[in-house]
Amino acid sequence: KPGERVIAAGLGERQIIVVSQGVVAALHRLSYGERGVLTALFGRGEIAGLSSALAVAATDHATYDDEQDIEDNGAPRDFLKALTPVSGHAIAAADFMSIVRRDPDLSTALVQEMAWRMADADRLLAQTVFRPLEIRLAGFFTTIVNLASSDDWNPIVHIGRISQSLIADMLGVSREHINRTLTMWERSGLIFQSRNGGLTVQNRKRLASLAIHHREHTQPAIGDDWLWEIDAHLDCGLNQTAFHLAMEAAKRTPKDIRVRHRAVLATARSGGPRNALNVLKKLNLDKVYTDEDVACLKPRLLRDLAFLSAPEAPDKAHLTASAEGYDEVFAKCGGYYSGVNAAAGFALLGNADKAKDLSRKVSKQIEDRMASHEEDAGTYFIRASLAECALISGDKSNAAALFRDACAANDVTPGKKATTRKQLRRLAAYADIDDAWIQDAAPQGKILFFSGPLARTDADLTQQLSKLRNAFSKFLADNHIERAYGALASGADIVIAESLLAANVDLDVYLPLPPSAFIKSSVDISGGDWRDRFFACMRQAATIEWNNNAAQSSLAAFSLGAQIAMGKAVRHAEQLDSDVVSFFAAPDNRTAQNSLSVANLEVWRDRNLPFIELRDKWVKDLEGAPQEETEQILFALILEGTPDADVQFEPDNVIYKSADKSGVSILLFREVEQAFVEAKKIADKDSAGDWRLWLDAGVAELPLPKNLKFDDIREMFVMSKCLPTTETGEIYASDLFVCAARIASSKPARFEYAGFGSTREKLEPCPLYLLVR
Repeated sequence: KPGERVIAAGLGERQIIVVSQGVVAALHRLSYGERGVLTALFGRGEIAGLSSALAVAATDHATYDDEQDIEDNGAPRDFLKALTPVSGHAIAAADFMSIVRRDPDLSTALVQEMAWRMADADRLLAQTVFRPLEIRLAGFFTTIVNLASSDDWNPIVHIGRISQSLIADMLGVSREHINRTLTMWERSGLIFQSRNGGLTVQNRKRLASLAIHHREHTQPAIGDDWLWEIDAHLDCGLNQTAFHLAMEAAKRTPKDIRVRHRAVLATARSGGPRNALNVLKKLNLDKVYTDEDVACLKPRLLRDLAFLSAPEAPDKAHLTASAEGYDEVFAKCGGYYSGVNAAAGFALLGNADKAKDLSRKVSKQIEDRMASHEEDAGTYFIRASLAECALISGDKSNAAALFRDACAANDVTPGKKATTRKQLRRLAAYADIDDAWIQDAAPQGKILFFSGPLARTDADLTQQLSKLRNAFSKFLADNHIERAYGALASGADIVIAESLLAANVDLDVYLPLPPSAFIKSSVDISGGDWRDRFFACMRQAATIEWNNNAAQSSLAAFSLGAQIAMGKAVRHAEQLDSDVVSFFAAPDNRTAQNSLSVANLEVWRDRNLPFIELRDKWVKDLEGAPQEETEQILFALILEGTPDADVQFEPDNVIYKSADKSGVSILLFREVEQAFVEAKKIADKDSAGDWRLWLDAGVAELPLPKNLKFDDIREMFVMSKCLPTTETGEIYASDLFVCAARIASSKPARFEYAGFGSTREKLEPCPLYLLVR
């Protein structure tokens, strides 16, 4: 059982275990009775106990009376413990060695295995010395996931209950540190902890990436551990979680201005520059000049404020205060970051002489830095700053070449280029550049959504699939695609996904149903080798997500899934300051009423978004009228508490309204904008009320049954099932609602990601978005 020693009765202490099922931890203690420290992990098909069993045999062939006697005679103090339910086969060390002596192949294999164990022990030692707890913990869980998982593609792996005390003992740290790290991971959606302590990894690939994360400084202080966690969340766009982490770190390390800097930065990214300025003053950072990044916070926020309301006509007062602020920081700190931003600020104000004078000074500083081969001289932001100086000085051709050099830096990322592109758009009028120049100087790949028909068993689609493959290959050759979103149904979806993966494009899979239901309805139904091809794509995908609330296969469920994937693609393109495009394969003899592929195309076209359309005869002509679809997409407004203001809902909008005894009300709407309008009524009339409001999306059969119970409706939506403990007086929404709304609404609202919130009904992970008002 989990937590117990792994040992077979009747074979003594010296035994070797071949693991049939489960995960086994090898532990070492310094003396008898002390806790054990983790030295290795073993899973199905692996051999545990070799080191301790054979070392005892080699040390002394005497018979010991008990475990303590073994320890006192200098034998290794190792033992095995089950982390999950374990079964296996055991053999006594003496019996094993008698076989080894008679079998040269086994002897060779044993030497190779022991050499591998030594190398792995060296790796663990180096990791313990040089890596912080978070990376070691990520490596620990990544190994368990790989050992316990029955497949190699599913991002969600249930581990079971492993006590935090046991983990802390094995890794040699405090239980509080383990608890805090797991809590932060849960808020970021990396793991989920059920009420009974069971742990589920929600994002296997992100966990594996975290386990090999490199840091600049070894043997970090506690403050560096906090900083690493905060930056990891900022890098993932989990801004609100990063803010809470930073504020907690500020309490524990009050003299470390870096964590306070991150708190302001996270606020700026999630709640807007006005809120960030308030946090800046609250944390006493508005007049700090000992750190250039901190000193540049206020000028940066003032510039963002200048462009907030009217990007085409920025507020001159804020722009002036920003430019003068950057100039003051440059005079006191002398760094290139403040200098180039001061130059840009004066350029935006039309003060070309001041802007060019500053840009020349910064250029000289950066060139001297590069000439002396300083460690960071070749990094992206230094190179991009040199290019920006050239642009401000009026040398467009040299600036374009320097920007292209920056985009070739080893540390370049799409996110860094997005920052540059945003700055270039602001400088466009001053520098006489346009979108084409920006794309040439700092190219950003497009974000793709793709969709196409299912492969049918009643038709030979060899010709259609070949035509699709050729057309899509030409599309990829003509377009630089950064990432792609779509499902993986047999037929067009998988053919497109295979082409994307072959071209090394990151594939983000979004399924309208949980994998088992999707495979049954959209992969296995086509027979052939589609199932194997589906799994091959899943293994290579960058991310895999699905709508866990879709109960069954239906046109509405597939339509909602497609809209969510479209919304994800559009939002991603906005974050990267990039373009979004779609590739649709669709039957030429169907309409939106009887073809999901055509319906998806029309949803996309209605938003005036660019697309490529490939029509072909994918299905036979219709015989008779199409079957009427009973399920429809619904949008929910879930309200807890009663607003002080009297809010009247439009009766024509609401198709269902009910409440339970706890004060939770649910209203259902057919249109996303109807739900949003009614939610805004509450927020506008009672902005400081003692209520919580959540927006969600799902599917249901219409008309709703007359005897429908409130709990039945509640189970349809993740927000009403879990009841997040969000701030009162604010509007939050689920991932399903926000992404679907981005494509279904003609005037989408602005939502900022707020992480995975804590919930009163801890049933499943609950990603949240905050409406920015």
